[in-house]
Amino acid sequence: MSIGACQTQYGSRNARKYRLAISNPCFEIWPYWHFKDHSSHTTGHSIQRLLSQQLPGGKRIDCARLSGRYEAARHRARGTEDGHERAGHPRSHNPSSGVWRLIDELLKASARSGPASKSGSL
Repeated sequence: MSIGACQTQYGSRNARKYRLAISNPCFEIWPYWHFKDHSSHTTGHSIQRLLSQQLPGGKRIDCARLSGRYEAARHRARGTEDGHERAGHPRSHNPSSGVWRLIDELLKASARSGPASKSGSL
């Protein structure tokens, strides 16, 4: 399903039920931003190749290697979205990832749940 189709299907009528964490061109842009910036149009294959230089192992991502790098990845994702917007493109333009929004929501929920639910930092 295309990004536009997802946004249409899960958009306004379901806005209170669903929030999507869409990455374009693929999920791997999100872990890649933990290590390096990438703001130009790319393909899934290309970003997967670049990520494999930072995280060998193919589709298996060693989350421990991402630890402590969340703020850098979040900053890169937001900056890329802002750049798309300044250029007149949708925030979901290639490359982009909404995973940072999902993680922010999870962190807020964890903070509301109290200290017993916290298992570490990003």
